[in-house]
Amino acid sequence: LLSRLNNDVNKIGMVISFHVNIVMRQLAQFMFGSAFLLKIQPKLALVAFSGIGLVAVASKLYGDFARALAERVQELFAVSSALAETSFSMSETVRAFDGVSVETEKYGSSQYDALQLEEMQAWAYGSHKFVSDTLQAGLQCILLYSCWALGRAG
Repeated sequence: LLSRLNNDVNKIGMVISFHVNIVMRQLAQFMFGSAFLLKIQPKLALVAFSGIGLVAVASKLYGDFARALAERVQELFAVSSALAETSFSMSETVRAFDGVSVETEKYGSSQYDALQLEEMQAWAYGSHKFVSDTLQAGLQCILLYSCWALGRAG
């Protein structure tokens, strides 16, 4: 047990230090890139930053919705597990009163409800991905046009 705990703690430490390194590097790239863009062309920086804000808002809305759905799915799976556990623990009673089909229907209904929520999660992810990708493509088009207009203006 101690060996396993030691290995797990070491692995988590390595993963955390790796991710902190990546986050710090990306933060530095963003800060210096933003400062450079602001120095070169403030109007172009405004266009770029406004697009980032739109994508961030869309991602925040999706994140809140996905978290709420995930909690509901977990609750439904917990209810399903409790139903199955109760049915298994009282299997002799269930069989004696010919309640297998009733218990099966209860469990199946609970699983179906969870499946419907997971399908909603999939649709929400697909919609978020479409909106996010469309916003990014639109932002790229606007940036290209802005660069062209600035280059043409001299």
